[in-house]
Amino acid sequence: GSLKLFVGGTGEITDEEFRSHFEYYGELSDCVLLRNADRSSRGFGFVTYTTQQAVEKVLAQPHQFGGTTVEVKRAIPKSEMGSGGGKGGGGGG
Repeated sequence: GSLKLFVGGTGEITDEEFRSHFEYYGELSDCVLLRNADRSSRGFGFVTYTTQQAVEKVLAQPHQFGGTTVEVKRAIPKSEMGSGGGKGGGGGG
């Protein structure tokens, strides 16, 4: 599975807050908080862990920044986006 997670709804937080929160759960290979040209937060970012265990740990619980619960879910690799769209389905069940 992917080791990269999407984090949405972060609001205005610093890169430092973002990184330190997720580093608590395991070693990060990458961590990015997306910003607009004027450096204001776009309210989401991505974290990539080095182990699957860390990913599972993070997904197993809610996360908050400044009292606001953020959405954390597996990031979909670009290669998987738009592929396999509803064709074929098979005769399962």
